[in-house]
Amino acid sequence: MDLIPSAFVARPLKIVVIGAGISGIQFAHDATTSLSGIDLEIYDRNPSLGGTWYENRYPGCTCDVPSHTYQFNWAPNPSWSSLYPPAPEIHKYLEDVADRHNLRRFMTFNTECVLAQWNEDSSKWKVVLCNVVSREKKTVFADVFVYAVGRLNNYKFPKIEGQKTFRGVQVHTANWPADMTVKDKRVIVVGNGASAIQCVAALQPGESQSHPADTPR
Repeated sequence: MDLIPSAFVARPLKIVVIGAGISGIQFAHDATTSLSGIDLEIYDRNPSLGGTWYENRYPGCTCDVPSHTYQFNWAPNPSWSSLYPPAPEIHKYLEDVADRHNLRRFMTFNTECVLAQWNEDSSKWKVVLCNVVSREKKTVFADVFVYAVGRLNNYKFPKIEGQKTFRGVQVHTANWPADMTVKDKRVIVVGNGASAIQCVAALQPGESQSHPADTPR
């Protein structure tokens, strides 16, 4: 009995990941080491990988988890500078891991997801992406859509009377400018969470006058 050749042709499984932070890097490693026949694309709105450790650069920003537990089990780092490493060191670690495991090749930066829609008829995700610089949009279709973005970067300012007429500089710790300096300036810090505590401690040593202030409950 002659067998009829199958017309089926295997195709790569298209996976689109939004977010190139810790979760995105972990997924890229697991997918490429555990799966075969995949077409992986990772998009991030920032100019580089790292997620929250790329975005957070306020004075004194550190991790509140011991360094030896705040790392990938497949990429241990024996050279942490301290028990609670500063943000730039963590970001450098993530960059080194991505480069060492050749994961950056899957990543496209300065690109945000503006729509992700499942189509029942085609059994595919329609993903609309937008370049944050040029504002040009493109559409890709995926079999698997992974949302690997953080939840800590949608910051907002508290409503304070006179805020709109304040003539000084207003910054949020979640969006601290890289070239920001407060030397010889008087600084009011609103809030008493982890970011505020780290920021006040870093600003105190003679560079500025820092005055913590809590928000009303």
